[in-house]
Amino acid sequence: MQASLLVTIVMCAQVVAQQTPPESLATIRLLNPTEWRGPVTVEVPVGRLAAPGVVDWSRLQLLHGNHVLPFTIREGRAHWQASLATSDSPPRAEDILVFACEVPPGEWVHVELVPGAAAERSAAQREGGHITIEYSGLRAVIDEQSGSLRTWDAGGSPLLAAPFAITPYRLAEDGYEMKGPFACGYATASIELRKLASVSQRATCVALKSNAAMTEVSFVLEPDTGPGLGLTYRMHSSGMLEIIVDERPWTGRSPWLAHTVEYSLPLLGIARHFPYLENRWAFYGFREYTASVTSRACEYRSERATVLELGRESINGRQYVRRLFPVTGDDAAQIDELVELADEGLIVDVLPVRRWPMHEPVQIVDDAHAPAVAGELEKVLRQAGIVVASDAGANPTVMRLVLASDPVIRGIIGDGFVLREDTSGYVLEAGTRLGLFSAVRALATHLNRRAPDAEFPLVARNPVVDLRGGGFGGGDFEVDFPFADDAEWRRVLDNLLDSGMNVFACLGMWSNWKMPVSYRYMPELRTEEPDAYDESSGAKFAELEQHREHGLKLARYLQDRGGQVWLWIPIGCVPTTYAKRYPDAMAPGSDKIPCFTHAEYRRYVDAFFRELLETYPLDGLFLVRDDNGGICTCDRCRAYVAQSRTKSPVWEQYLVIYDWLRTHGFRGNIAVYPYNDHYEPKLDPLLPEDFYIVGHGSGAAVLSRQYAYVGPMGDTWIDNLYANFRLAPTPRMKRLLADRGSFWIGGAYVGSELPWESIGHFGWEPTATPNSLRFDWAMREFGRAGAEPFVTMNDAYEELWDISALHMPPADWMKKSPESRVRVVEEGVATVGLFRTRTDALRKAVDASRYSRWFGHIDLYAPFFEYHLHRLNLFAKIYDEVIAHRSTLESGEGLPRNVRDNVLTQYAELYAWAVPYDAQMQKAPHGMLDRVRWMTKPYHEWMAGYDQWLDGQLEVKQFAGTLEAEIDPVRPGEPFTLRIVLNNQGVCPWVPGSGQRIELRGDVEQLGLPAVWAYEGDPLAPGNRRTIELRGTAPAAQSTAKLSIVLYAPYRVPETIAQTDVSITWSTEDHSANPNE
Repeated sequence: MQASLLVTIVMCAQVVAQQTPPESLATIRLLNPTEWRGPVTVEVPVGRLAAPGVVDWSRLQLLHGNHVLPFTIREGRAHWQASLATSDSPPRAEDILVFACEVPPGEWVHVELVPGAAAERSAAQREGGHITIEYSGLRAVIDEQSGSLRTWDAGGSPLLAAPFAITPYRLAEDGYEMKGPFACGYATASIELRKLASVSQRATCVALKSNAAMTEVSFVLEPDTGPGLGLTYRMHSSGMLEIIVDERPWTGRSPWLAHTVEYSLPLLGIARHFPYLENRWAFYGFREYTASVTSRACEYRSERATVLELGRESINGRQYVRRLFPVTGDDAAQIDELVELADEGLIVDVLPVRRWPMHEPVQIVDDAHAPAVAGELEKVLRQAGIVVASDAGANPTVMRLVLASDPVIRGIIGDGFVLREDTSGYVLEAGTRLGLFSAVRALATHLNRRAPDAEFPLVARNPVVDLRGGGFGGGDFEVDFPFADDAEWRRVLDNLLDSGMNVFACLGMWSNWKMPVSYRYMPELRTEEPDAYDESSGAKFAELEQHREHGLKLARYLQDRGGQVWLWIPIGCVPTTYAKRYPDAMAPGSDKIPCFTHAEYRRYVDAFFRELLETYPLDGLFLVRDDNGGICTCDRCRAYVAQSRTKSPVWEQYLVIYDWLRTHGFRGNIAVYPYNDHYEPKLDPLLPEDFYIVGHGSGAAVLSRQYAYVGPMGDTWIDNLYANFRLAPTPRMKRLLADRGSFWIGGAYVGSELPWESIGHFGWEPTATPNSLRFDWAMREFGRAGAEPFVTMNDAYEELWDISALHMPPADWMKKSPESRVRVVEEGVATVGLFRTRTDALRKAVDASRYSRWFGHIDLYAPFFEYHLHRLNLFAKIYDEVIAHRSTLESGEGLPRNVRDNVLTQYAELYAWAVPYDAQMQKAPHGMLDRVRWMTKPYHEWMAGYDQWLDGQLEVKQFAGTLEAEIDPVRPGEPFTLRIVLNNQGVCPWVPGSGQRIELRGDVEQLGLPAVWAYEGDPLAPGNRRTIELRGTAPAAQSTAKLSIVLYAPYRVPETIAQTDVSITWSTEDHSANPNE
């Protein structure tokens, strides 16, 4: 297939006859970091090359060497928003330039944009009710009446077993059944559809555009009842076939509450899946998004052809996306390389149309009245060595900041911008302040890459996604910058603004960015008590003033640059002073949870929000029942809920607050983060249309709610890797983000920058490749010398993340066969070696001393990964051996000697793997990593997935056993010995230093016994017994004493292995002890 596709490219290309090549207006530089050899489809927003109106695209060619590459331009808006119409209008900034090119591995290829006109040649024919598309070696036939792909062939081999089919159905009245649990852990979850009869539909072909680069065919499917669908096929000369189905716009009640759509794409061949690219359940993350949207990565291999299928779909058919790559002949051996190329892409580096040089000095004119943006522009120019005029007397070149009065006329949407010329110099124009800031940063990126040339790029960009949001906070061991100083806050916020994020949420209770109120309208809640605490803001009363000023400072910093500031509002909680003042307004038996139907609580809501809105210039609020929030179950609240719209005590509170905000003039955005109370489709008609549903718990909203008001968080928190958060790598972030809004929370930035920056980057440009993001980030941070080394290093780094997330949650590991574990260990060892080598190469390419903190984080990951990989492997071997001799645990025989010795040796090796990681951690940079220095040993981790998480998945618990107490006769005033017989009936040996312990409670001090005995001495193997002796002294007087003896597992959350109670009596006449279990 590679040979035939290359023939396609060559046949489609025009050879340039002239000896002198045309002048290049712009350049697209391409680098292939993968091993794939063959043509690749390249997609670039046209505004990155030239702003609308700067060039006439009908009079341009793409020149590669001495060949003209055919290209086309397609609509760039998200498919669910697209017009699906063929247009002769000039392209908009977000529209996509599409062409195919071969890029050999490891080589830069330059494609030049030059004057000239390429001959147009259609690859499609309409005849007899069919649309036939043909490129060299490729043929597809689409039935025009139904919109179905009837046949698809490559190299003469059929690739479909039957036509592609789309079938709409009606749903039952309660059409979605949520089968949880949807929160963290090992349990899987699902959303099942109650499907009824199918519905007939009509297809109308609304657009057909074809040339030598790509053919695009669009249909509108209109069912008798239910949502309309837009169906688009894109067949590329490179061989790739895209199939995209999305809803058409609708208003009113969601049609997806009563309808679903099914798809059938029967590809020929034997299937093989690529699990890294398909669904996975995040161990420490929510399940409702993965239950709502499934991903697909599979090859179908037949005798003469292979097809790679990549894509995703909503379980109710609201969205369906496939990218299909046919390969024949020898190319089938390259399928793994093609998978990497298709998932991670080329590096695409654009040198746009520009004007040079910029005549100096440059005078900045701030017509937008955005002083922070003007200050950023001045800094950018000075850093590029450009002289900035202090006044107009130096005959300067003017650079003007303008907020467009009618952005649409300028082709600007959302936070988009355009950099253009005018008679006095240059203009940076946008529709929003963030658009202006983004324009300045686009200029900065260009000047940084082109230094020392002082050129002005004539470019424009429009974001495709409106909600590109994140919230910052967590425990101090989970996050870094939310507990750092303001300089670190500014550094991170600058980078996230630069990446394209537009919504920044303050998670008050989880960071040092807080926005408290002083209870101006309920002064009775104020106090001078030093420890009094406001659960609603996460601030102590004694610190309210300083947090108010700091909160305002950070909010203004973002808003001055165009960022939106949303505030986290926990419900179901009140200040600690509230219960003291209004005990009757609390939930029964609680001094923390308010009664949400009590009149005093409603007065509290009014007082809280009145002051909040008067104090802070907020762009949005998002409501959450967080870890500190509870639900009142008093009779009045139960009766209220029974009569309510949603029948949910939490969602009713959200609606009460929404109504209060809207009736009191708040015009900002209002969202729910349904953390503990997930969204279900049946809620949708009960909620206001402009109510955002975001973050964990919101995933099912993609099934039914208007996309404009949905911001799911498809994976775990973006938090500390070394607290065992299994972050989504850049390619997975792109797959999750797609072309719809998203909202993530977390706060670990150093060493995990790319997941954060994916939110804005792919929100602006969903067609961007993960490798381009890696390259762009490294260019900003390290400069050109470090950019390529970083891309290769980060690829290995994030491959380790993938291995960890897919294979290394302990319960998942234990389900693997021994052979499968060996393969993963081999893969992990090889990848960690590659990661170390590439990290060293990056270190040598840059001034490592400038980046010591960053390398300090990165260098931890290899020993961290090795420790966890080998710990899993050794634990599984121990488990298998113990289970094979399980009867000996229960009979008291103990393991056979050779098995016992092997188990103890492997367990010692398991602990030995923690030593280099612990040593590296002790040298790690200060800050967040200070808080995790204790997490470097088995059972001391945060969310590693062992402890009680794993026990429920095992036949025999990690730690199990018995204890018995024996005591000699006790005499008044004399020493005595308490003997405790331990019997290990679990999988793990009991070893010193693990945290395993015995606690004595009761009359411990009276008897002179130790309160705690930490395990010491020789390891106790599974099946073995051991007696320990604790010494005390009986009081001289006649007495009775009682003890409770508890044996604990070494888990972070205490877990009792065994317990016994002992009653002791003694006197001068009779000395006896009475142990009672």
